[in-house]
Amino acid sequence: AVASGDNGLTWTIKPIPGSTSGGSDPSVAIDAASRVYFGYADGDTKAVVSTSTNHGDTWSQPLDVGAAFGLNNIAYPTFVAGDAGRAAMAFFGTPATG
Repeated sequence: AVASGDNGLTWTIKPIPGSTSGGSDPSVAIDAASRVYFGYADGDTKAVVSTSTNHGDTWSQPLDVGAAFGLNNIAYPTFVAGDAGRAAMAFFGTPATG
């Protein structure tokens, strides 16, 4: 993840521990309590979410939200957030490998 504290004049890389880069764009949402939700296709295979409560300085361990459904390939992750602690992620996924 990257973050700016000065309206985009400068940017800081804030890596998410345990994440793997991929080819798809991530999605970011912020709830009413300023919790940041970062949803992405980890290595273009897993639907993963990580959160931060301190503007991305530290991140939670990535959580594979598609594992319960046996999803192996996902694309187009999208996140929305609302009230404190409330967020939703949508994505396309398939149990097929390869």
